[in-house]
Order: sequence, then structure tokens, then C-alpha cells
Amino acid sequence: MFFFCFSKNEKTNTVYVMEKKRFYTDSRFYIPVLFVLLLELFLRSSLYESIQKPRSSAKNIKNIVSFVKKSKIQPNLLFLGTSVAFEGINLQVFNQRLQAKGIRAQSGACESALLINQHLIYKELKSIRSIQTIVHIADPIFPWTTSKKINAINLSMANEFSPIRTLSLMQEYQIPIDSTMKRFFYFRTISYRKDLQDAILSPLQRIKSLTKARNRSHAEFYHVNQSSFQLSVYANPKSNICGASLRNIRKGLHLDLQGNVFTKENLKVSDSYHLNTVNRTCSFVQQNYTSIPNSSSAKKLFFARLKLFYDEIHQSGHTLLVVFPAYSRHAHKLNSNFVMQAWSEFFATLPYIQSENIIDLRFPHKEFLQDDLFYDPLHLNGEGAILFTKILAERFL
Repeated sequence: MFFFCFSKNEKTNTVYVMEKKRFYTDSRFYIPVLFVLLLELFLRSSLYESIQKPRSSAKNIKNIVSFVKKSKIQPNLLFLGTSVAFEGINLQVFNQRLQAKGIRAQSGACESALLINQHLIYKELKSIRSIQTIVHIADPIFPWTTSKKINAINLSMANEFSPIRTLSLMQEYQIPIDSTMKRFFYFRTISYRKDLQDAILSPLQRIKSLTKARNRSHAEFYHVNQSSFQLSVYANPKSNICGASLRNIRKGLHLDLQGNVFTKENLKVSDSYHLNTVNRTCSFVQQNYTSIPNSSSAKKLFFARLKLFYDEIHQSGHTLLVVFPAYSRHAHKLNSNFVMQAWSEFFATLPYIQSENIIDLRFPHKEFLQDDLFYDPLHLNGEGAILFTKILAERFL
């Protein structure tokens, strides 16, 4: 009886093994699996990196980190921050002004980068031996706009770093992590799906954007703000632009059907992208963040995260300077003295932050009350960036 049962089990196991082998050798199984594996390898290759959408948030943060790492000027000062720093610091002017002092700066500032991605950029670049000073361009209102979760744009940006490092920092930042998010970080076939889809559906558009990106690349710096567009095209000198109709362009200008704005001499002074940016920024500026319910818990969370960031900078032996930038007159409630009081209280808890570590340039010069120096309510244009950078450089002399 025992022998019979053993033989029966043995026969069942043999059938199972044969069925399993047949399943794995079936082309309907291994061809799709092989395709996914090859696609995953392709998406992780330098070849795909070269055709990735050039102005995507993910590509942008990757390029910035790579550019600074390969910089020939061996920077001893590194800027970090959001688009305010990305557009507002002219590295050409800054380095020229401080050449005699031996200061060589590069920028790790990145558009749309929330604190976690600024922190990840620092982690990636802090090993550069020449770096001695970190200048953080801080957005004063951010403590009130912080969310426990991470938005889609910043998730795609964080995906460009080591998954282990990113997930570890996300845990420290108290960002909820689920299985879907883990798959997003570990599988490029998931995280790059939209970018790959865009490339396949619009190959000519991708080629054009790649060509433009290569043509505007700068030899020494990843980005230098050269925009001549001015917020004053739409702004009334006597009123706040946000909340008004942005189609009310300044007298003496005319608007075409495509949204481009021209002077009488047919000089282009704005376009539809500029108008949309002004609109989006105004939507952000108009919010009364300090009175939003649970804003105090958001503020507490932000400063807990910022302490992790600043502590690491200090523990790595880098000198930390915090700069508060200039906004246009339309956004002054975002950097008011009330807002700054929370920052002062935070700095008081950090022994390595003294008054000389803080550079307050919210209102650097009366010229910054004019809309001609701004691209939109929060960001400087090319001319404004040059003037702001000159004023900032004077603090290092």
C-alpha cells in the first residue's frame, strides 16, 4: 500500500515537472517575458537617455546632476533650490564678480523640485571634493504648502536617483510608500511608460525638441536665463496683476491670434507660453496659504524635513548659507514678515545657523518693485537675474 502511494505521488510530481517545463519553454510565455526584460534594459541604457524628452522634469534633474559632476570649473560653491534659483542666479555674472575671491560656483537648482529632490540632488553631489559652501535659495512660503504625499512630477524626478536611497529618504520625510510606488521606482517600464509612449506617437516632435536642446546647451553652465520677456507687458503699474484680465496688455502693444505680443516696431515681447506661465504663477500667488486649515501641521512637517536636509549639509562639513530671494510686488504676501517669523523661529533651533548664514534679499533694491525685471510674479527674467546676482555677489566680497 505504501509503495502504491509513493508511486502515485512520484507520478504526480513527474507530471507537474513536465507541465512546468512545457510552460516555461512555450513561446507564448518566454517571448513576452524576454521582450519586457530587453525593454527594461533598453530604458536603463545611455541610448534611451539620449532620446528622453529633454524638457521633462525627470530628464532635467538628471541632466543637472550629470552636468555639475562633469563640470570643468571644479566648483567650491553650489546653489540649490527651485525654479526661483534656476532662473534667478546668473552663474556667468556671479563667477566673474567673484573670480578674484577664488569662488567658482555651479548650480544644482532645479525647476519644480520640492525639498526631497533638492535633498537628493545634494546627496548625489556632496561627494565632489572641491565643494565647500552650499547656498540654499529658500522659498519662504513653502512651509505652508507642504504635503505629506509627493506629487507626480516630483515622483518622476526622484525616480532618477537610486531607489534604495530615495525610498530611505522618503521614509525619513514621512512620505507614505506603497507597493505601487515601489514598483514605480524599480521598474523603468512603469516609470518611463509615458515618455516612451510620447516618443513612439510623436517621433518628429521628439527629434525637434532634442535638436533645440542641443543647440541651446551652454559650455560652462547648464542654464543661463536669457529671457527678455517682461511681466510689465500684462501688469498695470497701479494694481496687482493677479486677479485681473491678462488679456489687457500694455498700451502700444498688439496681440495676434496665436497669443504673441508685439511692439509697434514688430518686436516680439511675449507669447502664449509666457502668458500661460503668468496665469499659473498667479494662481499660486493668489492662495492665502497661511490661513488654510491644517497649515500649522504642514509647516511643522516642512521644518522637520528641512532640519534633516540642513543637518546633513552641516554634518558633511559644508558651510550653509540660506538666501531669501526677491519676488515681484504681486507676490509680497508670500515673503512677508509674518511668513519670515516662522523661519526665524526655526533657525533659532539650529546652533550652526547664525545671522551671518542668512542673506535676506527679499527686497534688495527699489528697482525690484518694477515689473520690467520679472518674467512672472515669482521669477526674474534675464535682466532681473543679472541685477539680482550682482547684488548677491556683493555679499561675498
